[in-house]
Amino acid sequence: MDTDDRSPDRSKRIKTSTIGHELLYQDLSTGKLSLFSNYASAYYTYEEDIPTQEWSVNTDSVMTIMGMECHLATTKFRGRVWKVWFTEEIPVSLGPWKLGGLPGLILKAVADDDFIKLTAVSIKTEGLAPVTLYNWGGKNMTRWTERSS
Repeated sequence: MDTDDRSPDRSKRIKTSTIGHELLYQDLSTGKLSLFSNYASAYYTYEEDIPTQEWSVNTDSVMTIMGMECHLATTKFRGRVWKVWFTEEIPVSLGPWKLGGLPGLILKAVADDDFIKLTAVSIKTEGLAPVTLYNWGGKNMTRWTERSS
């Protein structure tokens, strides 16, 4: 079935939560990660140091993702066992969610034997606008001082 978040036919809309939405932003110049969250019609923001993980890299385990050679690395982070595949062909120490710190971009991440699976399907390198965060509508953001996750 074709899905579209804007479809007037509610049965064809992409299923999303009506309770909340989160946006993570990593500022590499300051070493800070900011979380912007909408939960039950309230708006929150939280800032923390960009988390780090201790990785075990297995260069013998190779996977090709989008035509790039990727190596396996594993870690335990925030209560989950993560297996990721990263490529040194893109020497950026980033990945999805809060994962990073390897000598290349993480293109695939799997937590707890397929409970969470994230895989890159494309990379855009041209025509990129600078990342800009706007507070459309002037929403009052409540600043969290502590967050567990």
